[in-house]
This record gives sequence, structure tokens and C-alpha cells, in this order.
Amino acid sequence: MNWPGPRNRKIVVLESQEELAVKGAEIFVAQANRAVLEKDYFVVAISGGNTPRPMHRLLVTPGFVEDIPWDQIHIFWADERMVPYDSEHSNYGAALQDFLGKAPIPPENLHPILVDRAPGEAALIYEDEILRFFGLPKGAVPRFDLIFLGMGTDGHTASLFRAQGALWDAHRLAVDTLGTNPNLPRVTITPTLINNASMVVFMVAGADKALTAKDVITNPQSNFVAARIAPRNGQLIWLLDRAAAHHLNHQHK
Repeated sequence: MNWPGPRNRKIVVLESQEELAVKGAEIFVAQANRAVLEKDYFVVAISGGNTPRPMHRLLVTPGFVEDIPWDQIHIFWADERMVPYDSEHSNYGAALQDFLGKAPIPPENLHPILVDRAPGEAALIYEDEILRFFGLPKGAVPRFDLIFLGMGTDGHTASLFRAQGALWDAHRLAVDTLGTNPNLPRVTITPTLINNASMVVFMVAGADKALTAKDVITNPQSNFVAARIAPRNGQLIWLLDRAAAHHLNHQHK
């Protein structure tokens, strides 16, 4: 089910988490091929957490893997916990396990956040890596083709948390932060970078996020961090399973 929203926003409700994964994978493939056709490469930032993992696994299965131009894809991360890559809490490690370790993608096309540095240093290095890849000077804001995000029950996204106003610094592309569940230091890309993307896709699953999703999507004065994501010249897509969209269903009947 698709619902209209503000300009350049689309809400898609899927019946199950399995359908959510398929839809996310279809968007990944379509955007990758569109970008490669237009400019010969595709730049995507992916997120961690449990919700996107079924989508990631689908990308290396028949019906998807052969339709992805792996040689021309560059993968960045929306955020990372400052733990070793083989930790159960590592977003990079999970992506390697789920699909990147099985995909025919050149290793140099992977751009993980360094976790063997202090968080503040790692954030500066990551910002420099993003600018280096795009060939842009300090202060410029690159345009990702696609950024996948999740949303916590507290309305945070990436590792952008409500109490940390410094994360909204318009001059930074990546910053260090501290997040809960688990309570670990992190590096995250910022709204400055996210809101300059061509497309941002939220993937949200589970009844425990339904009330937050309703507020973020329907309340123009929402205080949740996820409500601050609004691409200036790009498309915003919300993919929700039926449970996460429960309160939206009642509102839109």
C-alpha cells in the first residue's frame, strides 16, 4: 500500500518483514543500475541493526545478485559502533557476513569506518575518505545515490540521538557520538550528508516502533530525530511492515 505525503515522500506498507526485505532489495538493484547507467558508478550507505539484514542476504541470492553491477558499486556505512569488525555489534562485520563476503565486489569498493582509532579521529578520517572519494574539498557536501536508514523505538536514526545537538553541525559530514543499546561509542554520518542524498530509504519493522513511526511521519512538529531527515532535492521513502504501520493504518482508513 502506498500513501501520499509531502512532496518527494512516499510511504510503502508491506505485509511482512519478508516483503520488506524484498522491496528494499528491489530498490537497491534499481537505484544501482540507474546510477551506473547515468554516471558509471553507484554510491550507497547502508545501516546496521536487525531490520536490513534479510535484505542484505537477498542481494547475493539468484534473482538479485546477477542484476547488480558489483564492480561499479561503492558501499559506505551510515554509522558504526567502535568495536572490532568481528564483534557481534559491528555493522561492517554483519554486512560482510550477510552479503559483502559473498558478493563479487572489489575490496577497494568497500569504505568502512575505521574502528582502531579514537572515535573523534575516526570520524574525521571518515569525513576525509568521503570527500576523497567524491573528489571534493573540505566544506563541500557530496550527493549519495542512496542511503538506507533504520529507526529505533526512541526515534533515533543512524547514530543520531535526540540529546546530542552537536550532531546537527551543518559543517560536518561524520561525527563521533555515544549511543545506547548497546551503550558504545560510535561514528555516524550527519543530517547534512543524509539530506543531500538522491534517495533516502527508511526500513522499519515491528510493533514496538509503531507509535514512533506514526509521530515521525504524521506530526510536522515531531521531536524525534528521524523526523529531521528530509532530503532537500531527493526522494524519501518509508518502508514499513504491517506491524510498524499499525497506527498509520488507523489514521489513513
